[in-house]
Amino acid sequence: MSPRPGKINDIIENTLPEKRSLDIRETQEFLELSQRIRKGLRAGHSYD
Repeated sequence: MSPRPGKINDIIENTLPEKRSLDIRETQEFLELSQRIRKGLRAGHSYD
């Protein structure tokens, strides 16, 4: 989401399996997804 007023900047599809173990965190798919999420959060960060 963008800062005030909030709006959706991106829709990220979660393609990870619904049932998963903690080992999923070591997969390339998880790493790419989490990197994209963090990048989006940083881009929308505001210091207001």
